[in-house]
Amino acid sequence: MKKIYFLFFILLFSPRLFASHIVGGEFQLRHYRGYTYTLSMRLYFDKLNAAPGLLEADITIKTNIFRKSDNVQVGTQELVRNIDYETVKYATEECDFLERGVQETLNLKYKANIFLDPEIYDDPGGYYIVWERCCRNNDIDNIQEPDKAGQVFYLEFPAVKRAGRPFVNSSPVFEDIVADYFCRNQTNTFNFGGYDPDGDSLVYTLVTPLNGHASIYGEALPDPKPAPYDLITWKPGYSANNMIHGNPALKVNPRTGVLSVNPSEGDKTLFVVSMIVDEYRNNRKIGQVRRDYQFLVKTCPLNLGPKVDIEKPKGPDTEFRGDTFVVKLNEIKAFELLLSDSSTTILKRQANIHISKITTNLPTNIFTPPGPQQLTPGVNDTVRAQFVFNPCDKLLIEEEKLFDLDIVVSDDGCPHPRTDTLNIKVLIIPPPENPAPVLQFDPGGKSIDVYPGSVNKINAIGLDSADFMYLSATGLDFDLEEKGMSFTNIGGKDSIANPLLWMPDCGELNPGVFNVVFKLKDSSCVHSHQVYDTLTLKVKDSETDVDKVDPKNLFTPNGDEWNQTYTIAGLNGGNCEYHFVGIEIFNRWGSRVFKSEDPDFSWDAEEYPDGIYYYVVDLNKKKIKGWLEVMR
Repeated sequence: MKKIYFLFFILLFSPRLFASHIVGGEFQLRHYRGYTYTLSMRLYFDKLNAAPGLLEADITIKTNIFRKSDNVQVGTQELVRNIDYETVKYATEECDFLERGVQETLNLKYKANIFLDPEIYDDPGGYYIVWERCCRNNDIDNIQEPDKAGQVFYLEFPAVKRAGRPFVNSSPVFEDIVADYFCRNQTNTFNFGGYDPDGDSLVYTLVTPLNGHASIYGEALPDPKPAPYDLITWKPGYSANNMIHGNPALKVNPRTGVLSVNPSEGDKTLFVVSMIVDEYRNNRKIGQVRRDYQFLVKTCPLNLGPKVDIEKPKGPDTEFRGDTFVVKLNEIKAFELLLSDSSTTILKRQANIHISKITTNLPTNIFTPPGPQQLTPGVNDTVRAQFVFNPCDKLLIEEEKLFDLDIVVSDDGCPHPRTDTLNIKVLIIPPPENPAPVLQFDPGGKSIDVYPGSVNKINAIGLDSADFMYLSATGLDFDLEEKGMSFTNIGGKDSIANPLLWMPDCGELNPGVFNVVFKLKDSSCVHSHQVYDTLTLKVKDSETDVDKVDPKNLFTPNGDEWNQTYTIAGLNGGNCEYHFVGIEIFNRWGSRVFKSEDPDFSWDAEEYPDGIYYYVVDLNKKKIKGWLEVMR
């Protein structure tokens, strides 16, 4: 009994057990299949300011579902927390290193798979899911008595069935928060928005956070109750339109969810920010989710950001026409980026600059941008880095064409990287007009019959009087080498030729057709100067008379030098279907007296008496049977 009283005393008089741990978060309802959904909630937990033991609390949470039209409860669902959690990182490793220990936020994720019965969740007015919890961080500066203020996590969703079918819809998805902060007297932006998996339109609005029914003196973790919900109380001078004072004050882009502010107050001060995201389909609102977070505002070293410019040397190797970089299609060209950062010198610290984004209508495989560059104060506070172009064979142009190229560079400054953009034009020029190369075959024609057991030779010939040529061959849906075909890729000027050699075997009769694609290109890099032609090789069986042999049926081994042995003429040669496999000779009782696999065999019957014998000649696809007589 004493333990129970002691616990009651702690619950009643120790507000810190409930305050200073939940930074913010949001629900998400993701459609899976039919009327099955995944309900998840993300909580951001303030590890540094939380009372001991709070991280082990709220392993499971109970959510309730209410009908919007009359606020009647229609369901309840328990969510279970993943046993693993992540520390929310900063945008750059440097910020993470500098700020670790200043604020440390954990990302806690809850989830459950749920079935929303279409016979229950069919109200046209929709439904809402809610979870309530007390209390907020005691150090929050823009609301009154934050350690006593509750939080309401809230999501609206439509009826799950329309016209007798599942109404497929998922709520907006938000990426994990990046633990950036806002710098006082500096322009700050933060992407607080998300995306909709169904392609619905999202509208973002800053709102006053909900306080709800949770109370530090009553139910810190109440059974979630229906709307309406009390709002938190702002401190004087603060409101939904002025959550963080500044010039400008905090605002949100209603289409993207990007926050922007130039704070005029605060130094290591926390401010609550709350936003609703309304979801529209066909101009009709179908859902809403609330998203809360607390942002730190602090005084930061001035980060002037990087600068990117371009070196414009004069000379034959690099050519500029004003701000337009000129590249010939058949040449490799490069210009030099000039990368600098005034903060390197002013703050006397190293800076790392990298290309964070390239926007262009050029194929990206024609250029190679430089990698990250390090700037060191007093040593190399400005660096040069080559941006290389190699457009050969990668652009389908036959005449001059102008392209746009925007290069965005970023530093590794805190609280988030700053950027600078270089906008230039790139003019790609094909070489002077000249004839395309010519591809020929010898023997002529593009379909050639080839025969198993014979070496077949077809010459591929390239002709070009102006440029260097490259001739190559590949099998269409097969590998040349694996099929036993031999062709060596070659290069040269004026006239080049190389043979395709192949001796197919009988196994190639099925499928019997092989297409070899020859490519002849010249060094002009003009796309139309890449000539392709397909040579079709048709494997055919050779003609043969082996299947028409007519064995004699008498021989006289009597020593007169005439007709002394038994042979069969015409068994040599053959083709894949008909060729000599062997001969067997039997006596009248079925005993074999002779066997041979040599088409030039001869049988002298020396040990066997006169009489009638029987033979079987195996011609692979055909067997010839008959009789013969031995007569001396």
